[in-house]
Amino acid sequence: MHILQIAPRIPFPLDDGGAIAVYNVTKALHTAGHRITFLALNTNKHHQPSEVMQGVCERIKTVDINTDIRPYKAFVNLFSTMPYNAERYVSQEFINLVRSEILSAAELDDPFDIIHIEFVYAAYVIDAIRALQTNTDIPFVIPPVVLRTHNVEYKIRERLAANEPNLLKRWYMRLLARRLKALEQRYFQQMDGILAITPEDAQTIRAMGYTGVMAVMPAGVDVEFFTPREHLTTQENTLFFFGSLDWIANQEGVHWFMRAVFPLVRQKFPTLEFHIGGKNPLDDILRYASEQGVTVHPNVPSAPEFMQQFDIMLVPLLSGGGMRVKIVEAMSMGKPIISTRIGAEGIAAEHGVNILLADTPEEILHAIDTLLNNPILKQQIGNNARITATERYSWESVTQEGIRLYKHLRRSRA
Repeated sequence: MHILQIAPRIPFPLDDGGAIAVYNVTKALHTAGHRITFLALNTNKHHQPSEVMQGVCERIKTVDINTDIRPYKAFVNLFSTMPYNAERYVSQEFINLVRSEILSAAELDDPFDIIHIEFVYAAYVIDAIRALQTNTDIPFVIPPVVLRTHNVEYKIRERLAANEPNLLKRWYMRLLARRLKALEQRYFQQMDGILAITPEDAQTIRAMGYTGVMAVMPAGVDVEFFTPREHLTTQENTLFFFGSLDWIANQEGVHWFMRAVFPLVRQKFPTLEFHIGGKNPLDDILRYASEQGVTVHPNVPSAPEFMQQFDIMLVPLLSGGGMRVKIVEAMSMGKPIISTRIGAEGIAAEHGVNILLADTPEEILHAIDTLLNNPILKQQIGNNARITATERYSWESVTQEGIRLYKHLRRSRA
């Protein structure tokens, strides 16, 4: 198939879940023999040369954009119906590029078979695509358009608002949630198909009124790359968190763990070490970690080696949506994991079998105690996690769900 893939950023470097999920699906589709034209906004925050996508797509074109949060624009946006975190990605130049590529491919008698949009923040191009569809001067049929939702965005803000003690911040989060929900509902209805990342997200999207074709395509893992390194030893008596510290849900979870849970852990296990790995840690995380004797690793050159280095992984998320790629990667590494139920949403996680689920400080403390004092159980959970990852989450396997949906939509157009 000839696929037009549209994204709100170049998915590189592979140091956060969104980039990993986009890059590896593109790579798996390319490896399976599909031809991909990749169009992306090139944000100042994640600016990358096009060459980083060589070998995973046939062509790539980008449009530069500044998505920095600007106080004046954020204030003016309060009087808009579009949420500010979505408005920052809107580019007329990018809309024009999408239109041009669709028209050019058809004129060259090499039309796209599928248009695949990554993230709701790039979904605004659907209006221009549908305008082409209704243009009677265009002598070809617009291909099916699929949106891959990495989260149901409004649910993240809704959960953050519920946990926010500051009244002004809570009001703003609820405002964002309402606006995001309206935006997502409008975009969803214009899609021929949706690829949800978890069954929970699929249920939410249905509840929002979407009645079209939908499949679940979870985040995957490179099971050959994320495999235990036999030449590396694991430091016993250590806990670790690993994830992007510029993502608001991770910030919330780390703050909560350090303030509500870690003092209990330190009291019961005074020699237990806690390590935080992730890019862009906020100053208050660095300051609090320094005060509590927690080690922060802001630059992790190798994710597998970082995970191998430490013993028990913690995922103390209170908010969020979609699926945590880092959990699947850690499972592939055979790590014992303690996660909140929100953190493990969408993953084939079975408490006491391939993960321990704990939501309160007392439950997390009990789970840590259980693993530290039962090395056989700890090893079993890690082994079972590795089996789950290899059997269910290889990129080749999960990408087949998307290919099946593409083919179904193509047959329905025939």
